[in-house]
Amino acid sequence: MRVKILISIFITTLLLKVPNVLGQVCTPVSGVASVNVCSDIFYPSQTCIFGGGYTNNENGTLIVCPNVAGEYVSMTFQSVSFADAGDILRIYSGNNTSGPLLATFSYGSASSAVPLISTNLGNGCLTASFVSNSSGVASGWVAILDCSVTPSTNDIEAVLISLLSSDALGNHFLDFNLLSPSSFTLNIFSVEGKKISEKNYSLGSGNHQIPVYTGDLEPGIYFCRVIGEGIDKSFKFIK
Repeated sequence: MRVKILISIFITTLLLKVPNVLGQVCTPVSGVASVNVCSDIFYPSQTCIFGGGYTNNENGTLIVCPNVAGEYVSMTFQSVSFADAGDILRIYSGNNTSGPLLATFSYGSASSAVPLISTNLGNGCLTASFVSNSSGVASGWVAILDCSVTPSTNDIEAVLISLLSSDALGNHFLDFNLLSPSSFTLNIFSVEGKKISEKNYSLGSGNHQIPVYTGDLEPGIYFCRVIGEGIDKSFKFIK
């Protein structure tokens, strides 16, 4: 009897030590799909079918909502890779593509450690819309999905400045959505911390893309920092 008890305790201990395995969700090849998840990984269509990547001529939309009422979905992109400029992934706040556009990933876009967080106070969902052309395919993307309680208004405005993107020519842009008119300063620093440039902006609410001017910079690693009311975000980029 004692042996059975010890075996039972040992097995229970092993089970407690087994980590939770993250699930995977993917965009459909076409049409619209929806899932209610948290603590999962978001991939392009073929990862859920054949193990990776996407196909030509896709046009699919995935709606990701939290599986706990009152929480909000976030996406943190670990990697992004597209074949050319005709392959585009757009992330919207809310449960359709009519909500605020939070980010656009295309050929040359960099991943971002800053999470994209739903700002939809009604459902906390994010909507991912992906289209590809017929000119080739790539690995697509890997993004971590998570859920959290309601962020404050200032936190929402801060995370909406969420992506430093770049095009095939190496030009960098800051993509963001403002919930209300805002003023902020965009600084560029060298890797040693020296301020190289400073520009001030006053913009209305809505989606914006502003260039990060790098034409006079020597090749190397730089940081841009956005500072304003309720906003203090830094991004690394390479010239």
